[in-house]
Amino acid sequence: MNDLNKIAPKLSKIEKDNPLRAPENYFQDFPERLQVIISSNSTQLKIPEQRNKFVRIITPALKIAASIAIIALLLYQPLKKKFSGYMAKSISQTISTPVSEEERLLLMIKGIDENSFLTLLDESDLKEISNSDINDEDLISYLCSNISDYEIFLQNIY
Repeated sequence: MNDLNKIAPKLSKIEKDNPLRAPENYFQDFPERLQVIISSNSTQLKIPEQRNKFVRIITPALKIAASIAIIALLLYQPLKKKFSGYMAKSISQTISTPVSEEERLLLMIKGIDENSFLTLLDESDLKEISNSDINDEDLISYLCSNISDYEIFLQNIY
């Protein structure tokens, strides 16, 4: 105690009683007061009204839809200002660049798979392809030219 007086004289002057006290006779008459509160509330119990099941289901969905709509409306103007000329530029670029007949044909061919392409060819064209003499050297050179980068990488590792 003497050490506390030396170190902190103001702290030692504070009284050491509990500042959080219950009022006098609080716990003696507590059961009586509790019984009065319970009896008065039991007559006034409110039964919650049953809401329509449809309303309970649709309310969260409407809240989500409204929040998405608000976010979309808030983002529409800033995005419209930022990207105002983007679509117009890309459309004008595609219109202004002329495409030759050969390029258009190549673009169409790239868009279809091999089986569909072969069905489009005439039977005479197919017979020419099947009857043509392809020597082994041409076939090997074709296959070597179509090696993927991954295969080249694997050949260099091993």
